[in-house]
Amino acid sequence: MTSSTQQYQPTLAKGFAKSLIGVLMLLCVSLPAWSAEFKIESVDSELRDGVYHLDARFDLQFSKAMQSALLNGVTLVIGAQIELKRPRRYWMDEDIATLEQRYSINYHLLSRQYLVTDLNTEIQRNFHSFDAAVDFLNSGRELPSINAGFLDPDLAYLAYIRVYLVRSELPLALKAKAYSLRSWKAASPWSLWQIQ
Repeated sequence: MTSSTQQYQPTLAKGFAKSLIGVLMLLCVSLPAWSAEFKIESVDSELRDGVYHLDARFDLQFSKAMQSALLNGVTLVIGAQIELKRPRRYWMDEDIATLEQRYSINYHLLSRQYLVTDLNTEIQRNFHSFDAAVDFLNSGRELPSINAGFLDPDLAYLAYIRVYLVRSELPLALKAKAYSLRSWKAASPWSLWQIQ
């Protein structure tokens, strides 16, 4: 006598699995709107009057959570960090200088304008739209410069740059969220170029 086993899969489990797959696919499609992404499109330096002037172009894509926080009065601080190193053949690269430029962006409710402040010089600019403010930040203007007098003209140097959201500058209520959620993790990878 043979006994046949019958497999049992409830329709509720099938429906749940299909729903879960649908939600996951929706999340994958919607993810770019929820997450922030900062990139460096180009970077170069030019020697003028004994100073290396840095020219960078960024692609800052703010998440919906970051944009919403701006509209609710939160100031966001964006940092551009530059490291200058001298490569060595048999040892780690020598650190020559670390420079940082910081900008803050906030929304002024009464004037309905976005304010971008250069935190190194305290120069403030007003913009009528969020896109215009981000376009200004993307241009990478007024980055710290390197005095050529500190560099040996016979050596080559490597410069690294990255741009990131300074999460430590967020209000205390947002810090825990900013360190745990993808929508607040905005930092470009390091970009490299050579200075001679």
